[in-house]
Amino acid sequence: MARYMMIALLSFFVAASVWAQTPDLDAKKKEIEKITQEMGVAGSPEEYDVLKKKYDAAVAEYKQLKSRVQSENDQDVACKSAINACNTAFKEKDYSTARSQALAALKTCPDNPKAQYMLGLSEKKLGNYAAALAALDKAARLEPNDTRALLEKARLLAGEMKRTKDAADVLDAMIAKHPKEAKPWFEKGKIFLEQKNFELAIPALEQAVKVEPGFSRGWVVLAQACVESHDCNKALSAVDQALKDKANKDISEVYFQQAAAANQCAQYDKALAAADACLANIGKLKQNKSYIQGGAHFETGMAYSKKGQNQAAEKAFQEAAGFLEWRQSANYEIDAIKKDQGN
Repeated sequence: MARYMMIALLSFFVAASVWAQTPDLDAKKKEIEKITQEMGVAGSPEEYDVLKKKYDAAVAEYKQLKSRVQSENDQDVACKSAINACNTAFKEKDYSTARSQALAALKTCPDNPKAQYMLGLSEKKLGNYAAALAALDKAARLEPNDTRALLEKARLLAGEMKRTKDAADVLDAMIAKHPKEAKPWFEKGKIFLEQKNFELAIPALEQAVKVEPGFSRGWVVLAQACVESHDCNKALSAVDQALKDKANKDISEVYFQQAAAANQCAQYDKALAAADACLANIGKLKQNKSYIQGGAHFETGMAYSKKGQNQAAEKAFQEAAGFLEWRQSANYEIDAIKKDQGN
């Protein structure tokens, strides 16, 4: 009987040497281990032969499982490789290649939410809005807890497709699921602010900071929306709330919004002080640095201009003109000063 047991154990260890760690294969491994143990204590050659047949059948099933798992692994590798290639192409603004790679990924993993999401972004960049909407919608259904696809869907509807009500419905559905969280309200506000739809943006941002009063980023963007809609008093109130967060990394942007609002409210000395504070903290800013820095110089120029200090104003506008985002506006103000001086 020992001879039979040794044969079984030898076969078992040969098979075990190639096992992968998956639940199905682990279960099959335990089954084979149990059969092997029973073979080791078989009371007769006949009993052993019965167990050997069970053993052979279990090993055959294992091989089929292993082949299937390997095939699935190969598909998973191909899918991830295509998604990575898609991400790279998208970052390089090669949207046609990004689209092709997303479609390649979906051939091997048709229900992959990342591939659907990237397909949606690529189609949007290529101007294929209906295809983009379909892909983003599917991505959102495949991964309901990931809000990125829903937010991009709302941006597409509100922006390129001019379907404001549909965009609002998407965002309101998100809010309904998380009514006590600031982020859904904040995202709704940001999306409609991008479209300059202040009627929808400002109430959403106000609700965001009502739900979470310490949400400093919410106060900053609310201030921006109020500045852009020329409600300077509300903007200054939002700035005051944002300034309560002393650790705010966006403090430079807060001061920029304060400078712009103060100029709108004809508080020119306050605008100058805020612009100086903005520039003093510009190194802390992680994004939009060029826009904010140029904007601070522009608001300085506007304050000096309103105070009748044209030389200081022109110098500030020249600084602002060094930033692409402000060049046209700054040069316009410089020309206006020169024209005024010429008269």
